[in-house]
Amino acid sequence: MKYNELPIMDNNLWNTPIRVKKSDGAFINSNVLHSFRQIEECECKCPNIVFSHTLITASDTRAYSAYVQPIMTDNELPYLILHQNCPWHKEILGLLDKVFSLLQKYSPCSDFYGEFPMLPFENKDIESSCFEMEIQCLLNRIWQIIYTNKNNIPRVPNGKTRHLLEIRTQKMLKFIHTHYSEQITLKEIADAANISKSEASRCFHAYLQKSPVNYLMSYRLDRAKYFLQQSDETIAGIADKCSFQTASYFGKIFRREIGMAPSQYRDIYKNKT
Repeated sequence: MKYNELPIMDNNLWNTPIRVKKSDGAFINSNVLHSFRQIEECECKCPNIVFSHTLITASDTRAYSAYVQPIMTDNELPYLILHQNCPWHKEILGLLDKVFSLLQKYSPCSDFYGEFPMLPFENKDIESSCFEMEIQCLLNRIWQIIYTNKNNIPRVPNGKTRHLLEIRTQKMLKFIHTHYSEQITLKEIADAANISKSEASRCFHAYLQKSPVNYLMSYRLDRAKYFLQQSDETIAGIADKCSFQTASYFGKIFRREIGMAPSQYRDIYKNKT
């Protein structure tokens, strides 16, 4: 695997594709909409971690107001691409390798995502008697390096309009992720952000290049794929859980979008495993 592509939104609200090489990384700031996709045929894995600023320090401390908040609230610092040929980037990537190695070795599997994939990290044999605290220390060190070098990070101008649309889109995405198993309408999705149906469509097309309804369908299919992989529940049960009207309708949509029947997908995944 040579390249992956990390689409991040630019100031004109359209995707800015950024190609990330093998062994490179990315820091995505708080409240920044983004996505990741593979652009080559070969299989690749992209480990990631989402963490709250409270792992660094509590909101009522001087450390938060001095070192964390200035970065988190900087609208011109939505992301940082980490390259191996930059010394301080490389140090962060090395620390991330340790974080992922500890999670892979010690963290229990997630009910939502399942088990961690086994990847060949450089620190895969790392030992720790309290891995959670070790990870917290590593994240603190990573944040310290970012703060120390914040003036060396390229700025990305950000307009007020983009910020407003981003907040609206996030509210609608949260509503979909929470209520995907129910029969929800475009109006209900728009109401989650207190906007009209046409404005909701504009936000989704600007950020995700698809309509709210199409995104809802894609998300339901993603959840269905997860249930097919991680459970022995019947096809009909999964169809109902993901709010497809009938098992036959679920099968029709699944074949159209995924290219095979749900039962075939489950068999292929289990054979690979």
